[in-house]
Amino acid sequence: MIKLRNLILEAITYNPYYYSKDNKIILKDTDTIRVYHGFDSVDDAFDVICYGTSGKILPSRRYSYESDNNPFGLFITCVFKVAKQFTNKIIIEFAVKVSDLEAPIWPGGGYTVQGQMSQYWNGSSIKDRLEDREKARLKTRQEVKNSSRKDIDFIKLSDRPELANILFGSGEYQALFMGDLDPNMIRSIWIYEGNSAGRYATFTRMSRKEFLKKYLKKHLKTFKRSQYQRNNPEDKLYKPTEDWKGIKDYINRLEKIRPGASEYIEDHLNSKDNMFDVIVDLLYRSLWPKQLEQAAKELGFEYIGPLLKK
Repeated sequence: MIKLRNLILEAITYNPYYYSKDNKIILKDTDTIRVYHGFDSVDDAFDVICYGTSGKILPSRRYSYESDNNPFGLFITCVFKVAKQFTNKIIIEFAVKVSDLEAPIWPGGGYTVQGQMSQYWNGSSIKDRLEDREKARLKTRQEVKNSSRKDIDFIKLSDRPELANILFGSGEYQALFMGDLDPNMIRSIWIYEGNSAGRYATFTRMSRKEFLKKYLKKHLKTFKRSQYQRNNPEDKLYKPTEDWKGIKDYINRLEKIRPGASEYIEDHLNSKDNMFDVIVDLLYRSLWPKQLEQAAKELGFEYIGPLLKK
C-alpha cells in the first residue's frame, strides 16, 4: 500500500473517484489534506474570506433540518466537483488536519433527500439531542468496522472509520470541518463569473489577495448585513486561531473600538451579578470559540458552547 503522506510534505490531495487497489490511503488523524467548501451564500463567502471562521460556531445551513442533525461544522469535500454542487458562485480551497474533521451524522442514516420527511435527534433539550447524535456517530463507527465489504478494508484501518467512509466510501465524499480557520489559511478561491453555475461550469482559480482586490469593493457597495445574523465576524477582536491573552489584553483591544469600555468592564467584572452576565454576552459577541473557552477558565464563567450558552 502506497503511503503518500511520506512523499508529500504539503497537504495530501485525495480523489476518491480514482482509487485503485494500489493507492488506497489509510486516513490518519495526523494527516493534513486539501479540501473545498462551496458557499450557498455570497455574503457568507466574503465573511469567511475576509475574517475566517470556526467550525464551533453555528453556521448558516441551506436546509433547516441540518441545524438539528449537524448543528456545527463547515461542510467540506476532497472532491472539487462535489463542492460545485453546493454553490453557484464561490468555492474556497484550504488544508486541514484530519483531526479537525468529523463525519456528519443523520438520524435516518443518511441526509434527507427531496420529498423525504426530515428526522431529528431524540431528547427534550439541546444537550440531550447532541448526546443522541454522538451515540449515533459511535454506532456508525462500529458498523463500518464490522462491515463485510472487502473494498473498504483500507477504511476500516483508518483512525476513524466513519469519517474515512463518508469521505471515500459512501459516494457523498463530505465531512464537517470542526477546527478554526484564519483568512490567510485559505489557499485559493475558485469563482464562477457567470450568472448561475452548473455542474459543468468552469471556475477561475485565484489567490485570496487577487480575489479581494478584484471583488471586495464591488461586493461592499451592495452588501447589507442582516441585523438577525447570529455571528458577526466584524465584532471579533481576535483571529479564529489566536489564543486568549488575558483580560487586560482584551480590554485594550476593545478600548480601541469602544472608548470607555474598559471602565465599564472593570467596574462590573467581579460583581457576579446581572452585569457579569452582560459582560459574558459581550465576550460571546467579540470572541471566537477558541478564546471563549480559554477566557472562561480565567474569568470563572461556564463555557458550554455557543448553542448551549445560558
